[in-house]
Amino acid sequence: MAERQLRWFILLVVAKGIASAETSASQAVTGSCILQTSRQHLTAIDVHRGEDVGTTGQSKIEARHLLLGFVLVLALGVHILEPIMQWFRVWTWSMRSLGHAPGLPETQRFCKDEVQREFQNWLDVIPCNSDPFIRDVGNKQPLTFAELHKFSQDREVWLSRFGIGLTDRVCTMIPNGPEAAVCFLVFPLRCVYAPLNPAFTVPEIEFEFQDLPCHTVVVMAGEDNIATLQVATELKVQVLEMDPHAETAGLFKLKVHPQSSVRHDVPIPSHAQEQQSTRHDVALVLHTSGTTKKPKIVPLTHENLTVGALCIQTTLQRKQWDTCLNLMPLYHIHGLSVNVLASAMSGSSVVCSPGYKGPGKPLEWLASGMATWYSAVPTMHQGITEAGLASSDFNSSAAGVGLIRNCSAALVPVLAEKMEMLFECVVMPTYAMSESMPIASNPLPPNLRVLRSVGKPAGPGMTLRHEATNLEPKLGEEAEICVSGACVTKGYEMRAHMDQDPNIEAFTPDKWLRTGDKGYIDEHGYLCLSGRYKEIINRGGEKISPFEVENVCRQWPAVFDCIAFSCPHVQLGETVGLAVVLRDGEIMTSRKLGELREFGAAKMSEKWLPQCILFMKDIPKGSTGKPARIGLAKRMKLEALDVEVDNATVVWDASSGTPVPINDSSDAVGRVEVKSIVDSLGKVREVNNDKLEEMALVETLYGFAIPWILYFHFFLDKELKEGLFSSIMAPFRNDGLQLGHHIAFHVKPVTVFLICYGYLEASDRHFAFGGFEREIVLALLTSFIGLLTPLFLTLLEVISGNNAPEGAGTAFQPFQVWFTGGSWFLEFVLIGRMVLVICHKLRIPAWLQIPAALVGSASFNANDLEPRTTPGELLYLYAVLLTGAYVAPSVAKHVSTKWKTWSRFGRGALRASAAVFVLGSFFGPLGHGFSDASRLPCLHQKLLPPAVCMPICLVQQSLWAGAVAILLAPAVSALQVLGSYALGAYLWGTPAFRFSMQGVSLFGMPVLPSMQKIAEAFSGFNAGQNVGVTLSYVLLLYVVLYFNCLLAGYCFQTFLLTCGGVVGKVVNSLKQLATKSR
Repeated sequence: MAERQLRWFILLVVAKGIASAETSASQAVTGSCILQTSRQHLTAIDVHRGEDVGTTGQSKIEARHLLLGFVLVLALGVHILEPIMQWFRVWTWSMRSLGHAPGLPETQRFCKDEVQREFQNWLDVIPCNSDPFIRDVGNKQPLTFAELHKFSQDREVWLSRFGIGLTDRVCTMIPNGPEAAVCFLVFPLRCVYAPLNPAFTVPEIEFEFQDLPCHTVVVMAGEDNIATLQVATELKVQVLEMDPHAETAGLFKLKVHPQSSVRHDVPIPSHAQEQQSTRHDVALVLHTSGTTKKPKIVPLTHENLTVGALCIQTTLQRKQWDTCLNLMPLYHIHGLSVNVLASAMSGSSVVCSPGYKGPGKPLEWLASGMATWYSAVPTMHQGITEAGLASSDFNSSAAGVGLIRNCSAALVPVLAEKMEMLFECVVMPTYAMSESMPIASNPLPPNLRVLRSVGKPAGPGMTLRHEATNLEPKLGEEAEICVSGACVTKGYEMRAHMDQDPNIEAFTPDKWLRTGDKGYIDEHGYLCLSGRYKEIINRGGEKISPFEVENVCRQWPAVFDCIAFSCPHVQLGETVGLAVVLRDGEIMTSRKLGELREFGAAKMSEKWLPQCILFMKDIPKGSTGKPARIGLAKRMKLEALDVEVDNATVVWDASSGTPVPINDSSDAVGRVEVKSIVDSLGKVREVNNDKLEEMALVETLYGFAIPWILYFHFFLDKELKEGLFSSIMAPFRNDGLQLGHHIAFHVKPVTVFLICYGYLEASDRHFAFGGFEREIVLALLTSFIGLLTPLFLTLLEVISGNNAPEGAGTAFQPFQVWFTGGSWFLEFVLIGRMVLVICHKLRIPAWLQIPAALVGSASFNANDLEPRTTPGELLYLYAVLLTGAYVAPSVAKHVSTKWKTWSRFGRGALRASAAVFVLGSFFGPLGHGFSDASRLPCLHQKLLPPAVCMPICLVQQSLWAGAVAILLAPAVSALQVLGSYALGAYLWGTPAFRFSMQGVSLFGMPVLPSMQKIAEAFSGFNAGQNVGVTLSYVLLLYVVLYFNCLLAGYCFQTFLLTCGGVVGKVVNSLKQLATKSR
């Protein structure tokens, strides 16, 4: 309740601030509009389109100064605002707060605390109530905590009736799901539990059964158990069959399998008492991954697991109403200890899914809102995040995921940031292993999270030791991580195939477990992993962390997933190799290596750059999802690199499983290459084939809207205030046939632009500030356009041989656009987007924001000559922007899906209906009271009450924008080109048009007459009353505006790209110097 009240309070403050800031500005306008008689007819047409109709008061200038200062401080003065932002982040997790207080909270419990608790097994600390605990993804009834306790004592799970004792090892080879979770919770009370991967091959099953050794194996009825039954028969292992309960998740019945060659079942007297394990008995045995040697057996007692889960519970701080989605295999310590056991101890529930078999289903489950958090490994996070970012349907607010925990493998910060952007949640990198669950963890907000680190010790004691000397390192110095505590295994089990006791090298002389992981302590006291000692790449004596390499390479747009590995090198011994999964649309070529190295050169030392690339279909992983980087070059049979061999192969295509060299003459067969496009800010973006058609239509709509927006915001406004273009505006006066008047009055470019802008916010930018990158550029450009416009006009003077007309902007005037009434629209786009994103982060739903904006707009009084920057008009514009962000994506998807299934006749009928609606909107009754993204005409005509007028205006104007989109779909090349230059066209279009009004010349040679002469010629034919003349004139004016905008936009974007290239090279040079100096 407190969080909801806070969000309402913040929204109220934002709305109140906008209203109070603009009220003083609007007061300066009242009574200042004395128009000349020759221009009075224009007043009723579009006076509301201008910003300052009349004299701009001093309060207006001061308000804009304050607004500019706010934007620049917000964009550049992060350090100035840090104390305020820290407070804000503490209270709003959805703003991706990293917190500020280092360390874990005071409520964190450690092994030394929890080991004092009285218990015999974990059931003693798991609540016993009627709350749901185990759920499935289907329709079964959830298993409650009370039902779990009752079932744990049921004779159905008395393993002694099958001849199983407390020290006998019982394996399960069953699918992921509720039954696997319940097996883990009840079987270890009466045996040593050893869950196995049901996908094991016959040799793998043989090794597990012999090495454990296995007394009994449990299989699921109806599953493919042929391999398990074959090995069990050969090795004389008893086989039990599990039959799941039809109605309740997790419950089951056990019986000896009909094909079991061995039976140990014995009758149990009705009065018999069952003996159960105690806290010091072994509850669980797991094999290590065995990357370089045969796997070792890790025995874990009830005390190890219970104490560890209690520590994890205090770190996660889950509540009764929280639900975990388990995607991890329930034969792995991560899924068992974190997702199941820690959830049980916190009294919350867990959805036991069939597991991760690709990102499709997990994303669907998360999007449905069935879970509030989940914990998984990076490969699962990667797949889910990329699928979510590519989906237009995913809604983070509907999903409601508040926490994502990572463990079992290092999470690179680039992926963590994407996860937070997609789910708008807290990402918690942690560290643990089978031998010790947990080890370290980042805290929840408001405590400091460092995404590069795995946090502070969160259970056992932890220290760093140098491998050779066993001494502790200095701060920031790398060494091996060692742990000790009640959650840490007492040691590995010895087997005959081992050369020596594995515990000799696994423990330090003072009995600390050596994890085999290398790390260091950062300035916050947090642990940062460098990699496993066996994974570290030793390049000519320099130790390279594969995690750091991957963090940079994942930022390359072509990479979907990657792992760094050790590649053999004749001279250096080892060097950096990179296994890469490309994004859809990317093609495997030998040029990719050079492009990647060029991309990474500014971000890390040259020695750390990959020297070979292995293109793969999927990243090689172990059974638990960990990347299998160790020995990858050997498994792929890659030849050692040699600097003395010319044209050595450094790029391979291993998508088929066998590496095939790729060289310049024979590139691998790939898919259609991704297209690079440049947006209006000069930023290069990678767009795949599926996105090209959508972007083409959006840019077409931008191109359609920009010339009209320039006409409305500059020329008509200037005519109203200064009478500069009286002859040019003649056909648009409210007299005669009124055709020009209706065209000027009912074309809706602002509506089209804002709906497209909101649509891109939802589909491309995903409501993320992105480090204020876009906001900084836009604020600086619009603020200092007065310094840049003279450069553009000077270029035009050189090309044309004419002098720029007076008032075109040749003088260097900083803040010219901000303070002379030209850029209220850009101000709104900049500030409106910030408000939109903040409200989205606060999870204020669209169904609440849109009505609130409309009610607020209807509540403010409407002046006859009110500017767009009054609170009422701004709120209405914001409602249009919200419609584009929250309504347009779903409507567009629905229409595009139907469009593909319709016949040519159906499409034609839809286009005809759209054309009728667009043209009908120019005249009554459909056009009465509805202008472009404005509330005034409807309010002034008093056709409807304000509360009814506002939503009808919004619907009518949005439908008009949709109809235009249908008419222009799939794209109009000429408009699409202009749309890609939208920002420059808006900023420099007016100076270009003023320059061309005196005629267009090329190096002194006349090309087109002046607009003034053309307008006078049309006026002689009664342009306002003759339909043909009026349409011809409107078309001519639009064409002139189009080419002016195109020239301005092209020059502006070229300027941006040139400046960006120069600045980028300087920054890269400085970074390289800094890297070399380190």
